[in-house]
Amino acid sequence: MSLQLSFAQASAIGPRSENQDALRLVTPAPELAASKGYLCAIADGVS
Repeated sequence: MSLQLSFAQASAIGPRSENQDALRLVTPAPELAASKGYLCAIADGVS
């Protein structure tokens, strides 16, 4: 059985004039993913 990832992003600006929210997904080469995995980072901006 292999791992399958789905990735999506949504963010609302709210009452501020700038949205600083961020989301990143690092997908390594398949041979590294098997031993090291994937990296997902979520940052809630502080405008």
